[in-house]
Amino acid sequence: MIKLYFSIIIISLLFVELASAQISGRIIEVETGKSIADANISIPGTTIGSSSARDGIFRLEWYSYPVRLRISAIGYKDQTITIFESTHALVVHLIPVVYISEDVMVSHDRIDLTNSRTRPIPVTRISTSDADLKLTSTAVDLLRSEKGVYVQQTSPGQGSVYIRGRAGRDVLYLFNGLRLNPSFVRSGQNQYFGAIDPFSIDQINVFRGPVSVYYGSDALSGGLNIVSKSLPFSAENNWTNGFLSQFNLAGTGEKTIHADVGFQRNRFSFYLSGTARDFDYYRMSDDSASDQWFPYDTRIDVADYQYYSYSSALRYRINNRNQLRLSSFVGFTPDAPRLDQMIMGYSRQTDTTLDAPSFAYSSNTSPLRVSAHSISLRSSIQQKWLSTANIRLGYHQLSDFRLDVPFKNAPSLSSSNPTFTRSPFETRDESTSDQFLASFDLMATPSVSTILRLGGDANIDFVSSSRFIRNTNTQSEVSSLPRYPDGSKYLQTGLFVHATQNLSSKWWVESGLRFSHIYADLAFEGPESERRFQAYSTTFGYTTGSLGLTWSPIPYLYVTSNLSTGFRAPNIADLSELGVRRSRFMQVPNTNLNPEKTVNTDVSVRWINDIVDFEVTGYRVRYKDKIESVATGEKVVISGAGGQSRELIEMTNRNENSMLLYGIESSIDVKVGTDWRSGAVFNYTYGELEERNGDLSPVDRIPPANGLVYVRYLGVEKLTIGTQIRYAGTHSRLAASELQDYRISNDGTDGFWVLQVMARWKFVENAEFGVFVDNVTDKAYREHGSSLDGLGRNITFSLKYRI
Repeated sequence: MIKLYFSIIIISLLFVELASAQISGRIIEVETGKSIADANISIPGTTIGSSSARDGIFRLEWYSYPVRLRISAIGYKDQTITIFESTHALVVHLIPVVYISEDVMVSHDRIDLTNSRTRPIPVTRISTSDADLKLTSTAVDLLRSEKGVYVQQTSPGQGSVYIRGRAGRDVLYLFNGLRLNPSFVRSGQNQYFGAIDPFSIDQINVFRGPVSVYYGSDALSGGLNIVSKSLPFSAENNWTNGFLSQFNLAGTGEKTIHADVGFQRNRFSFYLSGTARDFDYYRMSDDSASDQWFPYDTRIDVADYQYYSYSSALRYRINNRNQLRLSSFVGFTPDAPRLDQMIMGYSRQTDTTLDAPSFAYSSNTSPLRVSAHSISLRSSIQQKWLSTANIRLGYHQLSDFRLDVPFKNAPSLSSSNPTFTRSPFETRDESTSDQFLASFDLMATPSVSTILRLGGDANIDFVSSSRFIRNTNTQSEVSSLPRYPDGSKYLQTGLFVHATQNLSSKWWVESGLRFSHIYADLAFEGPESERRFQAYSTTFGYTTGSLGLTWSPIPYLYVTSNLSTGFRAPNIADLSELGVRRSRFMQVPNTNLNPEKTVNTDVSVRWINDIVDFEVTGYRVRYKDKIESVATGEKVVISGAGGQSRELIEMTNRNENSMLLYGIESSIDVKVGTDWRSGAVFNYTYGELEERNGDLSPVDRIPPANGLVYVRYLGVEKLTIGTQIRYAGTHSRLAASELQDYRISNDGTDGFWVLQVMARWKFVENAEFGVFVDNVTDKAYREHGSSLDGLGRNITFSLKYRI
């Protein structure tokens, strides 16, 4: 009797529960009809939510109608539906994005970018449309003042990207998912981004934080993937043509022409574009300190350079499950001067005897050329343990040529007519990287709440290097020891596994593991040479891991955390470089180096809905065995072209120090009604170097606090108007190497703000006119580490036409 009584009570309670669940039903997959467990069912704007059970059934209490439901599940396309009355028979069909989504099929990122809410790794995404409201002298301008990114520009036509306070060899550049960094990428700034065409880019994805689990060596502070343009398929045959003309007044004298043509059909698409650019000069504010630019004034006419590129992409759908993509890109700067050796700058603070610039002409890019060609096959397998497979093959070539020309008769500070002529002797330093690359990525969905990824990559880099001293009068030349051992090879391989798990409607977890192996074969010239070593080979191996967790306690709010390790194996530049650095140091080789290692932790808070997109991330990165260029205590006297000689400080690389970086990356974007958008970006990094003796000192080249504040008005049909203030704080906490850098004042770098105004007007159906006014108030300012002040007041006009 008692058992019967309790049975009736339990049945009654179950009946009450079912009766009070005003909305209930089942979540199933659209193609197979199988039930979807752990789907998230929520009512936007409330804290009410539920999740589906193993059989796909869900129950939700709600008493007011109509009501909107948002249904989401990992591996499926989100769906929003409206319910007009209570129901217990609702059936929701979800579409599996891993099977049929074209976005996944054409993705070039191993890191999942489909859900910015729950992804633990912070990512900044820059799309083509963002370029319309930016000053794009180079591709690096697309990243200026973005969240978690800082840009430093040594000379016109160049630019280096900082992520979490580091640049150069600590930041991994990818092009369409394949490694672009050559094996001789060095510390500090590099100019490679200057060879990328901003008008041929579809998007740039910046990964903030070590991503060695996915990509191996070099990605210590982060990485970025440049995705070139291609066209989607079309149900009908469709030709597209585009033309862009852009020119600048008062700042650079830019003249740009870009054109593209494309064709689309249901199984085939083709895209081809070309860009030609010419920059005539570089003009700073009239308030800039003119004595720093001796023997020039605030307008530097020798800062002229040209740029050319072409880009193409072909996509072919073999069948419903397989797709082929071929892409090709070449960016080329024939000649661009390195101005920090052509001007005085702050050199007299470190060399009081200096009476004139060291070089009449010194080029970092003569030429700089980047070629990136790849073919990829992407397959949708539609099996539980293998849903997609991607295979890529690529060839990347990077030519890094440099030209130094000293004065024939150097002007002095006391000269009333500071003119000069160039020496007939020039030194050409030519290094080329030829990389052959391969990678594969497999993805499985063993359950609706789990995604597994397995991947691997291999690339071999063949390095060519030479150095010549040429007499342009006699057309004769002699060779000397090159910057890197000619004929060196650098092989990198790695395997990784990564899992994404939806634990419930409020919890997600990601974890990954990778093993990397590196083989370096250095063609040293022998102990009697200046490099002092016999031919040498060595190997490095390292295992990296990551763990990420996301919690969404209420709708729109997401708290993510990430713990990861990274490493960077010593490359050919670390082990073997021989040459002048920063104008007054002579770098010599050291083969006794170990990999650098990092441990990264970061926590992000995100609030994302239809009105507000907010994110703030705090991070801490610990470096160990950091490779630093340190003085050996020796001085080196070198003879330059034309018999001139200089005394330099001898430097070599060592695993010298530990380093701690921590900071904040934040952004907010707010939609105010239907007509206005406003937002802000704030970045801050603090770095401390722990030396062997325990002393603490500032880290070299840490960016100042920086960011952006903007407002845009979209209330007029076919017209967009915006204004923004780009800013940076004062930077007076200098490292010892910065105090000896000709580009940085011993007093540090002043803070600044720059007002910019822009507008776009679509005056006819197929044409758009744009204007960008930079530095409206003509302020004199400098970005920390640059050899020049920023541009003075200038204006850029653009005209786009597309049919």
